[in-house]
Amino acid sequence: MVKVVILNDTRNSNKDKFENDDGFSAYVEVENNKILFDVGPSEKFMKNAEKLGLDLNKVDTIVLSHGHYDHGDGLQYFNNKVEFIAHPNCTLKRWWKDDHSHYSGIKLTKEEL
Repeated sequence: MVKVVILNDTRNSNKDKFENDDGFSAYVEVENNKILFDVGPSEKFMKNAEKLGLDLNKVDTIVLSHGHYDHGDGLQYFNNKVEFIAHPNCTLKRWWKDDHSHYSGIKLTKEEL
């Protein structure tokens, strides 16, 4: 059985119960594996997990879909040492527009990850 719980989503329809930011985060359980798939841009994924009774201390693996801030900046708030899966170039510098007016990459460096 697979369990998927959305912890953060730009289109949160339960704004009166849960906090949200732009971006995405999901908690996934597959058999005995507990996975965070993306973490959003802030610590709000952790607050929502707590409200839902999910113990993120039991997470085995974090999977980062890509290196944009709205999917990975929440990593700076997650201090558990777990397996981390991401593309090797997830920390490349990324800009929203060609004129470099808005940085859209994650804040953490490869070494920090």
